[in-house]
Amino acid sequence: MNKIYIPLVGGLGNQLFQISIGYAIQKITSKQVLFDTSEFRRYKDHSLVVDQLFPNLSFVNMKSSIFKVKIK
Repeated sequence: MNKIYIPLVGGLGNQLFQISIGYAIQKITSKQVLFDTSEFRRYKDHSLVVDQLFPNLSFVNMKSSIFKVKIK
C-alpha cells in the first residue's frame, strides 16, 4: 500500500496535531499521506480549517471506508 489515509476531526488544535503526525509519517515512511475530511460531514462542533492553511497537502473526502485503512 503506497498511501496512508488519516482522518481529520476536531478543532484547530486537533487538526494541526493530526497534520503534524501525518507529515512525520510521510517523512519516515516515504509513503503518500492523504488527509480524509469526510468526518466533517457529520461533525458539527467545528469546521475544517487546516485545508486552507496547508493548500499543498492532499485532502480528500472519502465516501466509502472499504478502500482505505485509517490510523487512529
